[in-house]
Amino acid sequence: MSASSATQTPRIFVSHSRKDDTFTLTFADDLRNTGAYVWVDMHDIREGDFLKRINEGLAKCDWLVLVETPHSLASDAVAMEVNAAQNRVLYGQMRGVIRLVAAARDPRTVQPLWATLQYYDATTDYPAAFAALLAAIRAGDADYARHATATNATGGYAHSPASTLASAPIPAAALPASLAQLPQRIADAYNANDWHAVADRSDLLLAEAPKSATLDLYRMRGRAFLELSRPSDACQALEAALKLDPLDLPTMRALARIYAQLKRYADAAPLLKKADALADDATRLDILREYVPILQAQNDWNEVLSRTAEALFLRRDDPAWLAVRLDALTHLGRDADALAIARQLAARSDATAADHLTLARAARTANDLSEATRAVHSATKLAPNDPALALERSATLVALATQLEQQIQRQQWPDALATLDAELSLAPDDRDRQLARADLLRRAGRQDEAVTAARALASRAPTPPAPAQDLALARLCATLSLPAEAWACLQRGGFLSSTAAKSNPEALSLARELVALPDATTAEHLILARLTAASGDLAGAWNLVQAAARTTPPDSSLVAQVRAELFPPPTVAPRLAQLGYTGHNVAGAQFLIAPLCQVPAGPFRMGSDPRQDTQAQASEQPQHDVTLPAYWIARYPITVAEYACFVRSGHAAPNDWTTQQGKLDHPVVYVSWHDAVAYAAWLAKLTGQPWRLPTEAEWEKAARWDPQRRASRLYPWGDTFDQSRANTRESGKNGTTPVGSYPNGASPCGAQDLAGNVWEWNSSLYKPYPYSSTDGRENLDNSTENRVLRVGSWGSSPSSRARPTRSSDLYIGFRLALLAAAGS
Repeated sequence: MSASSATQTPRIFVSHSRKDDTFTLTFADDLRNTGAYVWVDMHDIREGDFLKRINEGLAKCDWLVLVETPHSLASDAVAMEVNAAQNRVLYGQMRGVIRLVAAARDPRTVQPLWATLQYYDATTDYPAAFAALLAAIRAGDADYARHATATNATGGYAHSPASTLASAPIPAAALPASLAQLPQRIADAYNANDWHAVADRSDLLLAEAPKSATLDLYRMRGRAFLELSRPSDACQALEAALKLDPLDLPTMRALARIYAQLKRYADAAPLLKKADALADDATRLDILREYVPILQAQNDWNEVLSRTAEALFLRRDDPAWLAVRLDALTHLGRDADALAIARQLAARSDATAADHLTLARAARTANDLSEATRAVHSATKLAPNDPALALERSATLVALATQLEQQIQRQQWPDALATLDAELSLAPDDRDRQLARADLLRRAGRQDEAVTAARALASRAPTPPAPAQDLALARLCATLSLPAEAWACLQRGGFLSSTAAKSNPEALSLARELVALPDATTAEHLILARLTAASGDLAGAWNLVQAAARTTPPDSSLVAQVRAELFPPPTVAPRLAQLGYTGHNVAGAQFLIAPLCQVPAGPFRMGSDPRQDTQAQASEQPQHDVTLPAYWIARYPITVAEYACFVRSGHAAPNDWTTQQGKLDHPVVYVSWHDAVAYAAWLAKLTGQPWRLPTEAEWEKAARWDPQRRASRLYPWGDTFDQSRANTRESGKNGTTPVGSYPNGASPCGAQDLAGNVWEWNSSLYKPYPYSSTDGRENLDNSTENRVLRVGSWGSSPSSRARPTRSSDLYIGFRLALLAAAGS
């Protein structure tokens, strides 16, 4: 049975977004339970098969029902289905398109050509909407059956162009033999929805026998081009058809639709106006649904107003046409008339949330804010989660706030309080308005009443919890000199937890004001410290923790607890902890401190005597006396674990860093002199102690000077080389070893790894002996000349003590030193 037959079984194509499958499945099952035939795609259609499958489905149905949601209104596939169905309605191959509103959506997202289509709102009463939709479809089927019977009885036109052409083919004698079957083949292709074939065969027929073209041929040709998304070609075909029959309504409407698609509104409007004048009442509404969007696109609002009056005469009090009329009145600035229409829509028994929101907008435009507020309240009851509701509520509150601000600026306190009281009469539990009223009392100079109102609000927790309200109330309490209530509101709102606050700027600002009060406590300082740390300002949080320790009376245990919470020290590997390393955290910067060895003040013999050391090099001579003050030197070279803290603070990682991080207790390598100096400066800034690289004299005294013998050793442990006491080439380790691996290789002061493992940077420029700290060699601003490297590494025996400052390889590391007073 074809879709155009007068069947008593409703045959329905359901168009929907796949994101609305749950609702659509239920709706389709409900339709089937009434005996209807339902075509609905619940499976993904391959891209190449989409048009074919959809046309097959539409050909089996008399009606298309659009499940209207924000998802379907945004779907290109749904738009193609609905537009294809509207084309079929134009050509008499379907009976209509109906909208079922299944979810709250912004009415402004509905396409203009769909806006005046009949619709039913299922968002608040699905059973009623379903029953009304089914009744409309059954009534439409009955009307179609009566119309088809009457038309056939009077010999009228009741078939598609294809059926007409097929029933009256062009005689074979009128065409060449090769073209004699083309009209029938065109009709067959049209009935099969084979639009390419219709286009190609009609091209051939017009090329070979142009005089044989009929009205129906051009109509089929126009429909084919329309389905093939070739609107310009469709336009030419239908213009040719209209020349053959200037009063053919389907052709007028189809051509007007294409003009609209091409944005040729000036051409579309006269056609639809003519069609409106020729049509009977049953068809006129459909024509007006096409005509009015054209007028809207032309901004011809006076004509829109005229045509909506015509539509409302044909379909009295239809909400869709009332909405269009309201839109026209709004554009024409007739606010009072628009408000009257909006009231009419909202007064209906089946009024939706959208109707009440329309009334709210109209009332707000007419500056009737009381009615706008009531309309928003009504919409809230019907659809509390409607996205459009939040927008309109915000707009209405902005308008009320503007009015209130104007009253406050004019110091019209009674009027301003009356405005708030009017709002509270509509929303007695609205805590925002209650808070605004307390603040207004303060601004009006009614301090005692404001304090009473603020205390009452602070004593009652909002239900459900409303952190924003607690924050605003805390601000008011602080302004009213109620610090205890302000802290309580911040606590209740969750703004005082370092895990929950997550840097709320207003809460942070308010907490700063409260802590600035003279009687702020240790606990309040620490609360602010937590908020400040959550905002990312660790330096500020550190200062607040330090300030908390200076409050009266201080709570030292709480200060220590919060300091450990906000500034946890880094985890120290067990082996490094056993060697004496400690973890620290200053203002969020984590670092490790290595154990130190003290080197007493006094002279020592620097350099080598070739008579004692046969391997002494010229750069190590002459041996001479140098006097140094007391100082501390790190027991071990800087480890990967220590340097990793530096990298985490933002310094560039050295080469082969991933591999190095697998050896946390090894000396760090691939470090340039500049890297080493930067590390010392970073540590000095954090600790307030003057960490630095040791001078060449300091390094050598720590490595060689034996105060008991008052002589310099050849090696840290003595005068005889022993490969078991150091990681050198002779040890055959072929790489760095963990610090502290050679305790029996310690120097007299206790420092280890001063022979082997890695070369170590000194602060000194490479200059000939004798050493003098005043000859410029300790000038750190000189960044180009060679700096001293000492010790030798795992891959070498002692060699040249100089290297460019930018040198960095797998043999080079460093250790730090401190003056004794700073490190004691």
